[in-house]
Amino acid sequence: MSAAGNRAGLRISSSVGLFKILNMVTKKFTPGSICAIQHPAPGGKMSKSLVFLTMFLIFGGSLFAQELKIGVVNSELVMQSYPEFRRAEEQLGREVETWQRERTGWEKDIQAMQQDIIDRERKLQAGQTTFSEKRKQEMQVKIDSLKINYQQRLQEQMEMEQERFNQRRMELLAEVLEIVNKTIEEIGETEGYDLILDGSNGTIVYAREPNDITDILMHKLEKK
Repeated sequence: MSAAGNRAGLRISSSVGLFKILNMVTKKFTPGSICAIQHPAPGGKMSKSLVFLTMFLIFGGSLFAQELKIGVVNSELVMQSYPEFRRAEEQLGREVETWQRERTGWEKDIQAMQQDIIDRERKLQAGQTTFSEKRKQEMQVKIDSLKINYQQRLQEQMEMEQERFNQRRMELLAEVLEIVNKTIEEIGETEGYDLILDGSNGTIVYAREPNDITDILMHKLEKK
């Protein structure tokens, strides 16, 4: 086989191995991983996964790495700078303020439960010298039961509020994330990038579709 043929074979082998990795780790942007084409911030540190990938590309297949076009993005910078993200967060803040009126009902119930416990504890304390042991024990059991109910109710409401907040935030950011994802794909395709990495966390956010060599492989195998 000629030298050119050997080089071509190395490129195919390296690309197949790399794209197996990409197919497992490539993902779309989420609120925790949002980006636009940027260089890493001065003095910023690359994550271990990004360092590993870079070392693999440089030392694992030098000829292949020389042909690979890689873009680096900074999701943290975009999250802070892109106006659409700020508008989404501002909208969320306004909606959260309106939820306060809806919280008034269950907050009053919680406060009433808390006050009931306080009143019962005061009554028990005042009757330490006059109540029978049986009555004091019954009162304490009731207080303990009310405290458990109070904690459960409070926790349930707080979890519901947090879930509602997270869900609404995802909804408001969904359209912005779609714009960012499509823009990254456009940049990758039009500018000829093979990979686009998020320098903030080392994830691969764009990878060019590899060539499917299954038919070539099967043809070769049939001759063996």
